[in-house]
Amino acid sequence: MRFTREADPFPQNPAPKKGPAICVHVAAKSDVGRHRSNNEDSVLVCDLARDTLRTDRAVCEVWDLVPGRFLCAVLDGMGGEAGGEVASRLGSEALYVSMREQATLNADVTALAAAMRSSVQAASDLIAKVAREQPEYARMGTTATVIAVAAETLVVAQVGDSRAYLLRAGAFTPLTKDQTLARMLMESGQLTQEEAERFDGGHIILQALGSSPKLDVAITTVRLEKDDVVLLCSDGLTGPLADDEIARILRANATPERACEVLISRANEEGGPDNVTCVVLRFGGSALAPQHATTSA
Repeated sequence: MRFTREADPFPQNPAPKKGPAICVHVAAKSDVGRHRSNNEDSVLVCDLARDTLRTDRAVCEVWDLVPGRFLCAVLDGMGGEAGGEVASRLGSEALYVSMREQATLNADVTALAAAMRSSVQAASDLIAKVAREQPEYARMGTTATVIAVAAETLVVAQVGDSRAYLLRAGAFTPLTKDQTLARMLMESGQLTQEEAERFDGGHIILQALGSSPKLDVAITTVRLEKDDVVLLCSDGLTGPLADDEIARILRANATPERACEVLISRANEEGGPDNVTCVVLRFGGSALAPQHATTSA
């Protein structure tokens, strides 16, 4: 499966509709890093209401989000040679197609979460099918962290260890948990935080699109507020940089595009051991309440 048309430009500052609205300023960037020859990460930024999408670097503003019709994702491929690159690309394409087919059904949070689960599973099934048909890709798979919006609520779907964070009123909060062996051992009390950081198998992923027949897609929801900043990223960012530094950079750089630039630059300054990808979104609009303490929906 391949996209058959060129990505259209996102509309810039169209006249807002009457009544409450949600708008978002989003920037996305992916970098190969300092030690990899190819980039196995993929980005998806699309506004299904206007039939616009980007699958690489993007800077845009979308006004009056239609419930369930705005979608972003970060995918981090694996599988050696070109396998990881193929898996993450196939995953982003399948997510777009599946969510587009279900877009009219996603007006509330429950329906949107169900659509995201089924779309992630559809992407996984496609990757697995291609891997079966093309032996050179037999080991490929990819993470996926996906966000969409309905009823003033952010819905996050995750498989693997690409992450989502929320910056609200200065407080920096993880919205996902790494689905890794180290995290599982920590939560079961078999490893401390310090032991997990030294654990040789710490980055082993427990499930991935294409390599796990039936996925357990983790869903998180949070009610959006004005000036919320959301970050999606691959572990090429969270490996070299601690959460405290990521939060400091987001606080210090007001625009999403500048935040992306600085985050990736700092990851590369710290060695750039992996491909590094981030999507930064700043939400606003009259439909959103003023900021206060972080609360889940």
